[in-house]
Amino acid sequence: NSLESEIQIIPKFKGPEKILHMLILNSRNKGFDKILICKTKDVNTKITEINIGEWSDWIYEIFMIENTQTTGTIRFKLIDLSKDGSKLKLYRSQIMPLNGFTDPDTLGEEMIKELGPYLENVSMSPYFFDWIDFDTFLDEARYQNQWLANGALYLANKKGVSLFYSHTHVLDDPTHSHLAQVDPSNPYYDEKLANEHWNIIRKTYQVADDYVGSLLNKMNKDDYLVVVSDHGNMPVYKYAFLDRFLV
Repeated sequence: NSLESEIQIIPKFKGPEKILHMLILNSRNKGFDKILICKTKDVNTKITEINIGEWSDWIYEIFMIENTQTTGTIRFKLIDLSKDGSKLKLYRSQIMPLNGFTDPDTLGEEMIKELGPYLENVSMSPYFFDWIDFDTFLDEARYQNQWLANGALYLANKKGVSLFYSHTHVLDDPTHSHLAQVDPSNPYYDEKLANEHWNIIRKTYQVADDYVGSLLNKMNKDDYLVVVSDHGNMPVYKYAFLDRFLV
């Protein structure tokens, strides 16, 4: 009624790999339905338990990066698990340190204690490569945008910050990738799939809209909110791969 496997995490920067251990369980005798992630092969070292379609709690794990001990935050989502255990899709979030991304440096750790771990890189790339489904991308996009909204309010109310600005990248990838599929004049357009692409665009705009709404709901008459686009967008008609030309 159980299977086991390893989760290998290889640092981008110089440092030893991190090995976690996964136990795949048939907890109700109806097929495999959940996993345990442990520090060792001993179940007593369990750090999280995840059912199909759910996220784990945030995990605070020690990593050695360039001979320096660093705590990183990480969570997993069990996207898919077949009843016979032959198919499993487990997504790991970006690993973020507790510090090194704010000035003063102590502010990052303070905000994490108040708001939860920060996610810096939220991209549709894992969705494009079929590592995750679209809902998982939206989960991370919502988390990051709400963290930014809560961070703005925390800095204003607790730290007396009078100017806050941020960049949300959540609209960029979906718009680049799906405008062509909703434009009837585009060669990529397919009437049968147009609503599906519109829904992707709509749902990502709702994430950004919720971010703006979270700020508006807490503003008073003396506050100003300015929304600016970093660039426009248009349907893609042709791709030019300059790297192939240069090769």
